[in-house]
Amino acid sequence: MRLLFTALSCLISVNLFSQILDYDGNNDGCINSTDILNILSFYGECESIYECGTIVEYDGYEYTTVQIGNQCWFAENLRTTRFKNGDEIPFFNDCVIGGWPWELIFTPLNVIYGGSEYLGQECSTCYDYSPNINACEADESLVEYGRLYNWFSVNDIRGLCPSGWHVSTTEEWNELNDFILSEGNQVEVVLKSNTGWENNENGTDAYGFDARPAGDINYLGTFNHAGTKAQWWTTNYVGLQGIKRTLITNQIGVPSSLSDQRAGLSIRCVQD
Repeated sequence: MRLLFTALSCLISVNLFSQILDYDGNNDGCINSTDILNILSFYGECESIYECGTIVEYDGYEYTTVQIGNQCWFAENLRTTRFKNGDEIPFFNDCVIGGWPWELIFTPLNVIYGGSEYLGQECSTCYDYSPNINACEADESLVEYGRLYNWFSVNDIRGLCPSGWHVSTTEEWNELNDFILSEGNQVEVVLKSNTGWENNENGTDAYGFDARPAGDINYLGTFNHAGTKAQWWTTNYVGLQGIKRTLITNQIGVPSSLSDQRAGLSIRCVQD
């Protein structure tokens, strides 16, 4: 039997080699090195299969990933300063951009929690409930929470997440919720990080999602809820409001709610 398989393999190889030798890729009636190069051009065009759990490098930062059910998520909040095509996402760090304050800007923005200042002076109200860091210090909150983005950044056709990934949808959050419940777990407990929540209201981080209470900047430009609330934009919206998912102490699951699109919230990427 092995001899038969070997003979068939050899026959297939000979036939394939014969086809290559007879291949006139540019149909010029002449078979030469140009045709061989034509064949070689087809190699290397397929994308390698990404294995969830390995690092994703994007905009100079290495993101950890985690498999939960049939989904592969970033295991931390996004912190990119650029869209997928390399264009810069405007950074709000001087209280006004182009003469306009936060509440009057209806175009893409990113900001670091507590990081709005002018000439070295803080110009946004900032509330800090974190037991681990001074969340109103931008250098500390960037490391702990990543960046916050308004919904106009989410809705931009240039894309916030790297190739092969996208900003999570409310349907994907529902799938995540249903999977965790199907395993008999409390969603709000197992998704929370095991440190960083006010009054020791930490979770178990059983799936490695590491949901940290990154807070938000509201549409008026006030930083709030660092240490008490995690909020993520989805790509969904209703009228002039975006849909977010919120994880907060003493609340069941990660429910949906509407938010002013000018608010700055966290982002989680999901694999396509």
